[in-house]
Amino acid sequence: MRSLLKKRDGFTLVEVIVAFGLTTVLIAAIVTVLVVSTRIFVRLEGNARAQSVSQAVMRRIVNELAAAENLEVESAQTASRAGETEADRQISGCDTLWYTDADGRAVQLYIDADGQLVLAYPEDSGAPAEVWSYPESFYGGCAITDLHVEQSAESADVLQVSLKISHTPTGGIWQTERALRCWNLTF
Repeated sequence: MRSLLKKRDGFTLVEVIVAFGLTTVLIAAIVTVLVVSTRIFVRLEGNARAQSVSQAVMRRIVNELAAAENLEVESAQTASRAGETEADRQISGCDTLWYTDADGRAVQLYIDADGQLVLAYPEDSGAPAEVWSYPESFYGGCAITDLHVEQSAESADVLQVSLKISHTPTGGIWQTERALRCWNLTF
């Protein structure tokens, strides 16, 4: 009879509680690593998106300004944009550019209230301006928060373009600057 009592198979209550506690700690550590990794991935993806949008927008601005003539830069405080109300003009930090493009058309380049690049081609007849912009899906949660263009101190035909893009869902910011030589540039 004693041999039957001593020969019990299984785990004691203490062993089960210790094993359960260790398993819980291990699962909590794995979940923490996964959550942190996911947050880092989302932030890096947002920064990559902001960088990609920034490069494409900067390329478009540089291509537009490379052949610009009669460039006028209005600071963010005084800029008036085609088709916008006074409330829409309160975008801080974004200059508005007026120039003549290579085809001889007047162009107004500005950032709209949604933080998107807009090229407006106003008509002399008073008709509504023809407007070009990237589709909203292009921005993927990004918005242009800062655009400055100024003439370089070293050379009259060189422009300094500064662009800042934020990825709204993650708060990531990407800033890029470029200097470009404008062969036909007149102010």
